[in-house]
Parts: sequence; C-alpha cells; structure tokens
Amino acid sequence: MSLSSFAVFLVLWLASLPLSLFPPLTFVVQPILWGWLTYRVMAYDALAEHADAQERQTLLRAHRWQLLLIGAATGALGALPTLLWLGGPLAYIFFPLLAAGAIWLYVLVFVFTGLWFQHFCLDMLTRHRAQRTAGQAATLSLDDSVDRTAS
Repeated sequence: MSLSSFAVFLVLWLASLPLSLFPPLTFVVQPILWGWLTYRVMAYDALAEHADAQERQTLLRAHRWQLLLIGAATGALGALPTLLWLGGPLAYIFFPLLAAGAIWLYVLVFVFTGLWFQHFCLDMLTRHRAQRTAGQAATLSLDDSVDRTAS
C-alpha cells in the first residue's frame, strides 16, 4: 500500500515539477501531493492493526477529503523547519542552534502528524463500528418484532 502510494506520488511529483515555474501553482499542487501521500501512509498505519481490510477501505473512501486536509495541513507544517534557515549569513554563525532547532521541529511535526492521524482514524473507526452495531441491533429488533406479529 505505502510503496504503491509512493510510486504514484513520485510520478505525479515529477510530472508537476514544471508547474513550480509558476509560483501560485507551486503553493497549491505541492501541498496537495504531499497531503495525499501523508494521508495514504499515515491513515493506513493508524488503521492497519485495528481495522480489517473492508473497514479500512470504507473509512478511507468515506473520509478521504478530511484526511487529505489533515495531510496537507501537516505537510505545510513540515516546511516550518526550513524557515529557520532563511537567516542568510547569520545561518552560518548560528548553525549549531539552527540545526538543533530544525531537527527538534521536524520531530515535533512528525509526532504531531502521527498523533493527529491516529486520533482521527481511530475515532472514525469507533464511530463506524458503533453505527454498524446500532444498525445490526435495529435489524435484530425489527426481525424480533416481525416474529412476534407472525406468532
């Protein structure tokens, strides 16, 4: 799953590189691509041990836009450490501090991304299972009432 998603991402990313010549498109296309890859990998990782294949497919289809939005938002946050290096010549002087700050920020964003996806995906799995259980209970209740009227 992750490998095929990465392969699709790589092809689309390479095809979209010429769009980087037009700055407004860069700020739209790249976050969408990175958001898509992030959501595919992180959502699969969040649901892999807790949901079966059918549940995972259903949830990813039903919540694809929310997951893409979370992926794009966290992908944009992933660009924050790069901003530390915009200091020009001062970046050379403060290299050890900036390197430590950038590494810390990368780790922070990565952990935040993982936790956000875990929380969101497990919550939607819980809701999905509750709805399915409620639907089964309603069906059983309806079958039970049909049996009583038939008797």
